[in-house]
Amino acid sequence: MIDFSLSKEQLELQRKAREFAQQYMIPFAKYYDKTGEFPLPIMKRCWESGLMNLGIPKEYGGPGLG
Repeated sequence: MIDFSLSKEQLELQRKAREFAQQYMIPFAKYYDKTGEFPLPIMKRCWESGLMNLGIPKEYGGPGLG
């Protein structure tokens, strides 16, 4: 039987992404939806937190999680 449970690393990434969304995305979503502005401050913070470009291979400077 195949085990579909998440690894500890995947669970940590899931927790980190959920916390990021709750703190930085959800409170500002209505504003960005209404104005149509690109959420650059949120994207910068997402980059700084390591949640962007997860699929980039390690040999190219990414985390290699894709």
